[in-house]
Amino acid sequence: MNYDKLHGIVMEVQKKQYIILTNEGDFKRVNRTKGYMPEVGEEVTISENDVVEKKQLITSVPHIIKLIAVAFLIVIVINIFSARSTEASYAIILKINPSVEVIVNRDLSVLEVNPLNQEAEQLLQTIEEEDVTLYDFSNQFIQQSITSGYLNKEGTIASVIVSLNDKNISFEQDFRNELTSRLAVESVQADIKIKQLSEDTYNTLKENPEQIYSW
Repeated sequence: MNYDKLHGIVMEVQKKQYIILTNEGDFKRVNRTKGYMPEVGEEVTISENDVVEKKQLITSVPHIIKLIAVAFLIVIVINIFSARSTEASYAIILKINPSVEVIVNRDLSVLEVNPLNQEAEQLLQTIEEEDVTLYDFSNQFIQQSITSGYLNKEGTIASVIVSLNDKNISFEQDFRNELTSRLAVESVQADIKIKQLSEDTYNTLKENPEQIYSW
């Protein structure tokens, strides 16, 4: 016999059962299988066969109110973390000859990459941009620039770091170390130049991009 699947969020865990709030807005008490201990806030998919009969469901109004409050808090926390993960925190310019603007969040995960010249448009076709960090991207950028002949022992890697929401830029040295390590792996001794700009200055210079990359 086939049973429909239910999707929901774990609201409470008991010794032999746990309670979920389904995507349809219903509370269901579920028999816990041996060896499985769900966590409050965990998203689960269950079979209707595992749901306790209706006569054994929650009947206490205060208890229901408590679970609704917990569900509300879980939704708020999920929304906060989701917003943080997609909020642009820094803009990083990388210039070799291909020049790109990399937008990252507070964790330095790449949100978007914007080519700033034709060479970059071509190079980005060979680079993975999704689900990567700034360091992952910069490693690929250097490697492909070397492979394509844009970077050699006499070359220069120039970078601008801009805070987009007044956050401190604390990763400059780590970023420099990452670039240095990648050059060492590739046996290239290029010069590395990094500067920090305020967002206001950066926005002004973007009207004349050559000024940003002229040093």
